[in-house]
Amino acid sequence: MRSKRFLLPAALGVSVLLGATACGAGDGASAAGAQASTSPSPGPSRGAGSGLASLSGQEILRQAASALESAESVRVSGTVVSGGRTSSVNLQTTLGGDCQGTVGISGAGELEIRHSGDRTWVKPDAAFWKYLAGQQGHPETGDQVARRLANRYLTGVGIAAVTKQVTAACDIANQLGSELDQGSSATVGGTGTVNGVDALTVTSVDGDATGTISVATSAKPYPVRIVQVGGDSPGTVDFSDYDKPLTVQAPPADQVIDVSQFQQELQSV
Repeated sequence: MRSKRFLLPAALGVSVLLGATACGAGDGASAAGAQASTSPSPGPSRGAGSGLASLSGQEILRQAASALESAESVRVSGTVVSGGRTSSVNLQTTLGGDCQGTVGISGAGELEIRHSGDRTWVKPDAAFWKYLAGQQGHPETGDQVARRLANRYLTGVGIAAVTKQVTAACDIANQLGSELDQGSSATVGGTGTVNGVDALTVTSVDGDATGTISVATSAKPYPVRIVQVGGDSPGTVDFSDYDKPLTVQAPPADQVIDVSQFQQELQSV
């Protein structure tokens, strides 16, 4: 049953990689959490002087969700464990839906993503190509495919399925904001610093899962970290670089390969 409290979605970072895998199939073809320091205050201080001081846990979550969803841009980075695999994400996203960064899954490789408007470029690493070859029953071709397509970005209308998954990944801030807005039971904790930002913690428990969000106490109440312990998808996700301009540049032409050419490359292996 889906939790009504803010918990990290198990699909964080995974959907893009699986979408690319599905595309490859159709065409024939232990990580730790964020290490930045957190220094919680031992006292019950609630950030006197900030707008959060007198609010309930639910109200703080609603404000954090609104701030996240209205940010012009934000970097989302961290790891989540689900189904025995660790998925990682490091994406800078914009309110307009553009994004740039990486997603990966332990044992299945990593993808670099560039998405702007209706254009998408995806660059798999060697581990991904080897994983894909194994998934297709031809593990012996993995090394050769990886060499031939090293440092190449896939693009073109033929990667519509991948583009759909990438578009969803680029909307990760809104997805997480929606999770925060569903907080139905939350306890306000103490103050501390997360990645150098003064923050107030709000904790929610759902079964064997405990989620803690750190919310900035100065300026806008931006989320700065979500940590989930226990449950189906434990992990840590950080939010940074709020409202920093992002211009997604197209890769150099000599590093881009259209999917139709990509299919030919695979057939020749």
